[in-house]
Amino acid sequence: MQTRMYINCKLEKGAIIRLNKDQFNYLGNVLRKHNDDKVSVFNGISGEWKASINYRGKRSIDLLIEEKILEQVIVPDVMLCFSNIRKNRVSFIIEKGTELGVRTFQPIISEHTQSASFNILKAKYQSVQAAEQTQRLDIPEIMQPKSLLELLGDWDNNRVLLFADEKKAVISPVDVIANISSPVGILIGPEGGFSSVERNYLMSKNFTRPISLGPRVLRSDTASLSLLTLYQAISGDWN
Repeated sequence: MQTRMYINCKLEKGAIIRLNKDQFNYLGNVLRKHNDDKVSVFNGISGEWKASINYRGKRSIDLLIEEKILEQVIVPDVMLCFSNIRKNRVSFIIEKGTELGVRTFQPIISEHTQSASFNILKAKYQSVQAAEQTQRLDIPEIMQPKSLLELLGDWDNNRVLLFADEKKAVISPVDVIANISSPVGILIGPEGGFSSVERNYLMSKNFTRPISLGPRVLRSDTASLSLLTLYQAISGDWN
């Protein structure tokens, strides 16, 4: 598989792009690329392009943009709202959510949230790495955390919000999801679930749809990817 790299700049035939220190280290020291080796680059808006490597001394690389090889594709408008959890499991949600086609990540703070700390720069870096490795042509947007009540207060009524409800009777979610199309939101609560006040508030909104994820109580990261996978398979871009 050809090396892919996200480049945050304009891409067009004939353009010459000077790589930053981290990009140079990755191509030059980690992958040990040589002059005229080919890589694929994308910027999230202009498709994917073939580029050739040109060393400028021992510590600098230019990329010559040669030709477009893929037109831009934008994933469906899926927002994953998840209660902030321990760092390694947040990393798992960002990485796998990017692979599965999340367009926007929205961390939330609820009554039972374990940690209010969220490293947005690290999350953005992880999403870029996941996009590079999975042939994705855009980079998801990652938002700063907000409270659950603030999230619901600002919610667009035209976007259905599916939320994992531990108290809902165990029935198949297929019929509910089959009638929903993008834009859509997916909401996963903290371990310990939503408080009774929060659940009642969720149930009072006409844009929410409670979903059961089966007879077992899932961890937040497992629930996030389970509901996301269900949506993508039934109504998303796997369908």
